[in-house]
This record gives sequence, C-alpha cells and structure tokens, in this order.
Amino acid sequence: MDSRVMDIDCYSQQGSARETNRDFVGLFELDCGVLVYLLDVSTSSSLNCASFVEQLNGLILERVTNESVADPSLFLEVFQQVIIELQQSFKSGVASLITCFVSYESGNVWGYTVGDSRIGTMKDEIIWLSPVHTGANPFGESFIDSMKLLPERHILTRSLNMRKKYNPELFQFNIAKEQSLVVASDGFWAELTSELQLSLLAKQQVQTEDDSSVIAIKDFIGAANLNCTVLSGNCNYFNLTNKG
Repeated sequence: MDSRVMDIDCYSQQGSARETNRDFVGLFELDCGVLVYLLDVSTSSSLNCASFVEQLNGLILERVTNESVADPSLFLEVFQQVIIELQQSFKSGVASLITCFVSYESGNVWGYTVGDSRIGTMKDEIIWLSPVHTGANPFGESFIDSMKLLPERHILTRSLNMRKKYNPELFQFNIAKEQSLVVASDGFWAELTSELQLSLLAKQQVQTEDDSSVIAIKDFIGAANLNCTVLSGNCNYFNLTNKG
C-alpha cells in the first residue's frame, strides 16, 4: 500500500414530491476496505425507517468483520442472518437495498442487490453495471435508458421484503485505477440526465421529485486510509478498523 487516500462523498436529499427522505446510506470502514449500503424504502411501505436503520447499523457493527468480507459468499451468510433478525422485529416493509464491498488492495468490487438502486464506474461518464429488478425488465434483461419512461419501472420484481426470504443478486466486476465508483438510488440514476448527475456529483444544487442519493468513491486502489465527506443526515459513517 502507498499513501493514497480513498475519498468518499456521500449525499442524500429529499425529493420535492416526498414528505420525508426515505433513502439511507451506511459506510463502514474496515482494515481491508469499505462496506457500503444504500437503502431506498418504498414510499408506500409502513416500515419505521429510523428504527429499522438504527437496528440495521447496529447488527452490521456487531456481525461484520474483516474476515466476513474476505469472500462474497461468506458475507452473504452473515448478512442473511442480519436480515432474518431484522424480520423478527419488523413484520412488514419493502425497500431496494444494494450492498457493496470495495477493497483497498485490488480493483475488484462485489456486492448484492435487490430492487432498483445501482452501482457503476465513472471516468468521463457513468457506466451502470449492476442489475436492476423492475417491471420494465421483468425477465432480468439489461436495463436500457428507454425503460426509464415505462410506468412498470416503478414496480420491483425483487426487493427487501420483511415478509419474504432475502434473495439478492450478486454482482462483481473489476475497476481501473483511474475510475471512480458511483452508488445511487433511482432518484439519481433514473430521474436525472447524465449532465445533471455530473452536476450533483460536483456538489451543485439539483432538485429531483424522488429522493436522490449518491455515493462517489475515488482513489481506493492501493489506499492506506479513508477520507469520508458526509453531506446528509441520512448518511452514516462507522469505523470498524482493528475489529478483526
């Protein structure tokens, strides 16, 4: 490792058509990298968001270790138990949930997703790489821009459902040293044009109807430590270094 510093900018804003912001972000720094989740709770869901997120963060702090993120399948076993425990306290609720692990040591990125949040790479533009589970692509076909306008896009074909087994889809890809990672809710990637997405990432004011959240991760390959800028109360950072 060298003296490079991983930079993370995290921003979440309430949509103009929403009573409250129901997007939530968790950032967990470990010795070997960073674990990120983005939770987008359905507007029609009865889930007590504040209590749910508090318990979710607490269980991740309790259960996730450097060892558990060493392998995607091992992490899934741990995280499935986290969801099972949450389901004992929360009997209803629907959300999109994407989790990803970013290693300091390589360009490999992996994670799990249900719903319509996305992860992609960015250099001059954002290339979205993770799958999307909506009625606009019900058979798992690649999501293309024209599908954004379909009313079926707002129907989730796979989700975090408190009444059903957590069944996420794995994604895994490599990233070049000069690229950044972007994790975003659908209020960001589906509602904003490419130009407005870049404007928001540049910390310019951009309004959306839906809640909009984005995490930008830069300079992580070979990083020795992390610099995290949290620009919203719905984004939480936790330090799990030296935990084991």
